[in-house]
Amino acid sequence: MKIKCFMFLAALSLTWTLSEGGTGLSCVLNESCILPCELQAGSDPLIHWIHMIARETFVHSFYNNQTQLGHQVHWFRGRTSLFTDQIPRRNASLLLTAVKIQDEGRYMCRTSTSEGNKKAFVDLKVEGKLVYNVSTSTTTTSSR
Repeated sequence: MKIKCFMFLAALSLTWTLSEGGTGLSCVLNESCILPCELQAGSDPLIHWIHMIARETFVHSFYNNQTQLGHQVHWFRGRTSLFTDQIPRRNASLLLTAVKIQDEGRYMCRTSTSEGNKKAFVDLKVEGKLVYNVSTSTTTTSSR
């Protein structure tokens, strides 16, 4: 009975995750990347970017008209920002710099204004840059 219940909950969770949709995004390792999000029109904007790993991990927050990083997870410190001048134009996109492999995964942008709440999801895939160092050597032979 416990196994059937677990399987039902796992299937329900997968269905919920798939039904929530999300924007697929590929970012290059060690580069900067913009995770898109739009908030509803209105005053008193609140923006939370959350990395949906084993538990909700706060990436970046904005409320009381300023960035709030008190609950930000340490591995995102110094690597996230919002376009604060664009917030009145409903842009809640996150700039993530120096992208790391562990940044890969699902992100939730949870926003709220005086006019309502909104949630958006971004599925981030990190791709590496391939660098080849090709060393060529020339062999010369002489015949006498």
